[in-house]
Amino acid sequence: MKRDFFEIFFSRYYPFLDKRKNTFKQMFMYLESLNKENYLIVETGTTRYINDLEGDGNSTIMFDLYLNHQRNGILYTVDLHAPNCAVAQEHTSNKTTIIVGDSVNFLNKFPNPEEIDLLYLDSIDFQWDDQHPSSLHHLKELTTIYAKLKPGCLIVVDDNFEGEGKGKYVSEFLEEIGAKLYFNEYQIGYIKQNI
Repeated sequence: MKRDFFEIFFSRYYPFLDKRKNTFKQMFMYLESLNKENYLIVETGTTRYINDLEGDGNSTIMFDLYLNHQRNGILYTVDLHAPNCAVAQEHTSNKTTIIVGDSVNFLNKFPNPEEIDLLYLDSIDFQWDDQHPSSLHHLKELTTIYAKLKPGCLIVVDDNFEGEGKGKYVSEFLEEIGAKLYFNEYQIGYIKQNI
């Protein structure tokens, strides 16, 4: 018998996720609220260190667990670095497809973006001494696919620092076009609205 995902999440992950724990909880609760049989989750930047819950979060592992223990579906995760992909491959199931490659190119060619329920953007590391490259890259990721996403898609960016961080330009863009702010903590999340 399968263990309930939330039993695993609250015992093995939630207490150790530090500044990400509430927003990961909100992500999974949002997915539950959709009450679907099959989910599609797309992630940029994959898990590179196992059990570094406070530092890296292990989103790939948790998304895979959700699709195995709670709902059905597929997770696509893309990362430019093959060693990161090898770590993720070793710790995920056949419900996770891992791609070595550039995230912007991958999203641009993604075959069924209108089916994505959660788009999780966490690729290029953020550097305080040069914030622009990471923030711009995440904006490129979003804008290459945004028009194709369905209303209700949850878009989340990691490493948010009160208006700075990976999601700075993503947040500015989504605010201007009327996306609904869902949470704003160490991770920032928006829900795409009807046009």
